[in-house]
Amino acid sequence: MFLLRVFLVVFIFVLAGLTLWAWWVVVGRYGYDISHGGWTILVALMVLVCMTLWVLSAIRTFRTNLRADLQAEEGLRLVFSPEPEEMRAADPGPNGYRLIGLVRELTDIAGLTDLPRVYVSDVGAAYGSAGGISSRRYFVTISASALTQFDDQELRGLVAHEIAHLTQCDSLTLILIGVAFDGILKIPGVLAKSVKYMLAVMAIPLVIGGAVKLYVGGTVGRSELAEAGLFYGAVLITPWILTMILGWPAAAVHRAIEYRADAIAAELTSSQTILASLRAIKRISPDEFSDERSAYDTVPTYRELTEALEALESPGR
Repeated sequence: MFLLRVFLVVFIFVLAGLTLWAWWVVVGRYGYDISHGGWTILVALMVLVCMTLWVLSAIRTFRTNLRADLQAEEGLRLVFSPEPEEMRAADPGPNGYRLIGLVRELTDIAGLTDLPRVYVSDVGAAYGSAGGISSRRYFVTISASALTQFDDQELRGLVAHEIAHLTQCDSLTLILIGVAFDGILKIPGVLAKSVKYMLAVMAIPLVIGGAVKLYVGGTVGRSELAEAGLFYGAVLITPWILTMILGWPAAAVHRAIEYRADAIAAELTSSQTILASLRAIKRISPDEFSDERSAYDTVPTYRELTEALEALESPGR
């Protein structure tokens, strides 16, 4: 996964460079009369709309994931923190100590140097999550429904799966994937919901370029505006092409991370424990799993997960 992270970082810088190039070409063409070929303008406009939306998504992803804690999140209750000041405000509740005990035990087994923060979510579905880009920022979240309805083995399997994610720094990988790909993959949905939003994004550099041109004493002709309008159709189809190209590898990495987390969790506990946890999630929240999967789904199906765990079993396990 180290090489994957290096690739993602390089890819993010390439996307940032493409964004700057697109703005330079479009503003230069409509603001300073810098001559560019028709195909250059076409490509720049297509890159511009996609990359501007990508930048906005990347900013949101960084802001969401780089916080030290999640106390401000609605529906989350802090039950444990390694920081004494935060712990004084924690509310373990009736089942919190059971969860804290499992997190302590499995963190020790996994060899993590620092205990993660532990949260309980009020979301109705039975689920768990883990995140944090460093050991001092690690956290584990378990839903209240899982905490109250899972037996000890089922809860142990769920916690083990989340601790497994922390041992591999999966949250850092997923953040990089989120910054590199998720913003691009969301573009078709954004455009489908609001063509006006797309046109507004495309109009920003044209307006800036026109304003600059008028400021330096030039004029903005109808032919120049018409030229930009001719490219709108091509811009509309570009995000769908990007989804087809980038969607399946990003989804495949997501699924590989889940398979690996289950395998590591099985080493921390046992395959049967992780299987019990999956069955409990399926029982309480059947919508968490899909019966069928496409190449662009980020989560394996219930059958795929259980078959992978069953394949890990041996007579000595």
